[in-house]
Amino acid sequence: MSVIKGGCLCGAVTYEVSGESMFVGHCACENCQKSSGGGHTTVAAFPEQALTVSGEVTAYTGRGDSGQPTTTQFCPKCGSRLFVRPSVMPGSVLVAVGTMDAAADLTPQMFIYGKRRRAWDHVDPAIPVFAEMPPPPPN
Repeated sequence: MSVIKGGCLCGAVTYEVSGESMFVGHCACENCQKSSGGGHTTVAAFPEQALTVSGEVTAYTGRGDSGQPTTTQFCPKCGSRLFVRPSVMPGSVLVAVGTMDAAADLTPQMFIYGKRRRAWDHVDPAIPVFAEMPPPPPN
């Protein structure tokens, strides 16, 4: 089982996430663009129980592109965006890949909310782009 460590810019919040990610992707939803100040963010999804956090985070809950509540957690000292908990994915947490100490092993597999992608935001043309969320995997 792999363990990935990470944290915020100032070091007040650190975390460990264990196990394999459910998926890794770029997201261009409005929330990701506005909270990052860029064209997209890159996140890795894990089961909620795989994440251990040290330090206090603060949260903001708004509506995602799905129309459902989405909670973003960040460091109250430096403002680093760390985790997203979308209600459309109960039991999971999206971890901002840029906050990981060693993220080289995680390769984005998809681009979601491509309908909001900025014309100047170029990503690997080899990965699939979904207008919104991809269809769920077959059971």
